[in-house]
Amino acid sequence: MKRPNIFAENAPTNSPDYMRNGDLNIRTQRATRHDDSVASALLSKAKAAAPSLDRHKDDRPLIDRLHEATFSEPIGLQWIDDKYALRMLLRKAHCFTLDKTTSSLVGDFSIAIARDLEVVRRMAIPPFPVTWIEIDNLARLGRMKELGVGLTHSAETDAVERVGWLIHPDNIEGGYYATYFCEVAQGLTMSPLSYWWHTDASKPDAIRPALSEAINFDYLDRLSFGLRNSGVHPADAVPSPTPMHIERMRTHRSNDPERERSYPPQVRELMIELSGELRHIWGFIVALGAGQLGMEVKTSSQPLPQGPPPVMKNGKPLLPLEHKVLHLHLAKRTTPEKVLARAITHHKHRWHEVRGHFRLLKSGRRVPVKAHERGDERLGRIEKQYRVEK
Repeated sequence: MKRPNIFAENAPTNSPDYMRNGDLNIRTQRATRHDDSVASALLSKAKAAAPSLDRHKDDRPLIDRLHEATFSEPIGLQWIDDKYALRMLLRKAHCFTLDKTTSSLVGDFSIAIARDLEVVRRMAIPPFPVTWIEIDNLARLGRMKELGVGLTHSAETDAVERVGWLIHPDNIEGGYYATYFCEVAQGLTMSPLSYWWHTDASKPDAIRPALSEAINFDYLDRLSFGLRNSGVHPADAVPSPTPMHIERMRTHRSNDPERERSYPPQVRELMIELSGELRHIWGFIVALGAGQLGMEVKTSSQPLPQGPPPVMKNGKPLLPLEHKVLHLHLAKRTTPEKVLARAITHHKHRWHEVRGHFRLLKSGRRVPVKAHERGDERLGRIEKQYRVEK
């Protein structure tokens, strides 16, 4: 499947392979489901539940509600044609819920990576083949406001409480997809397009036929990263439908040749509302992979939902998927900028000047070393002053 042309009209304006929590390596855990004892407990809870249970107060994680929605035809999932494929991805996913502190930290990392996006793209390797991340969106938006980042009108006035990212591989062309999910007053909904990126070196001579000079690259930067001049070519990271999307989204042909490469206005508006989301996704992936670079990673089991599981049409309960609560904590005297600088450059020292001197080799020979600079300025600067006394 070739990735289609997008937004032809001008519109308005490698991470570490592991991280440890004691002996726990969350990159190598298998996605497991609740065992029979848990299932029995949930079934007994369902039988003992009062008939007057208020189903509107649903405390289940977002992915469990999304899992249930794949058995029906909710309007918010109108962009997905193959709901069975979506359901299978959800069941394979390693599910993590970020606490408020970590959700806020996602905002910090999204800003820290802004000037190194092309380097970060090559490091943005998800922790598992299929990963589900659920964040506290109110905590994230609150932190972005503290950092002086402007929010859209909807985010200011009617922000959703929880946001989920479903990250999975592109098995056709390589790379990864990330799809945005949330719950609004009308029910569960998703972004009409996913974000696609790959981590290999750019190949300017192999640009997809989908891209042309008519595309506004600054506009694509705004959609993906919320800024201009990101340094990332749209051939390497771009909003895109997945193979699960409806045919109209995969081909988006129009009877009007002038609008052949354009998505409907509704799609454009919704994607503009999510401008910059891919930067947050990459920021989280970098933070998650920095366990040895100033980040402390902890996981714990998420409490089971209080209500009984929903019962499907065949009479069987739809048991919840297994989740973990994920907490990321910055070490003392560490900032997201310093963590990122260490991840990118592998420097562990601040920028400083080194005077010319002689180095004594193991052979006993002395060799001159010219004056030079060392370290990474993003970690800080060390200014040296020499006092000469008579």
